Amino acid sequence: MEKRDLTYQEAVGEYYLQLENGLSRAELFLQDTDLTYVKEKIYDQFVYPDMKEQIANTLTVEERIQAQKRLKDDEYLMNYLKSKVPATYNFIRSLENGEPEMGDYE
Repeated sequence: MEKRDLTYQEAVGEYYLQLENGLSRAELFLQDTDLTYVKEKIYDQFVYPDMKEQIANTLTVEERIQAQKRLKDDEYLMNYLKSKVPATYNFIRSLENGEPEMGDYE
């Protein structure tokens, strides 16, 4: 709304018009928000704090190195998220797949 100087009513009307014209909610969301940004914000909130605590409590240098690598492994991070916060995992997967509604990816 702010970027395009639209009123709330104009923005809502445009949103529903785009949905009627075949765009999914995920596609509309990702027009203004990068998926990488979404994932990083979610990881910051739900994944990194736990993993960094685990790293701090890890004894060997090799274990710390492996744990640090996992902090950059998107597949590992997504699986971690899936086990801890499945609804948030489903949200990300739905965005990745361009779903019109949030799916269940358990």
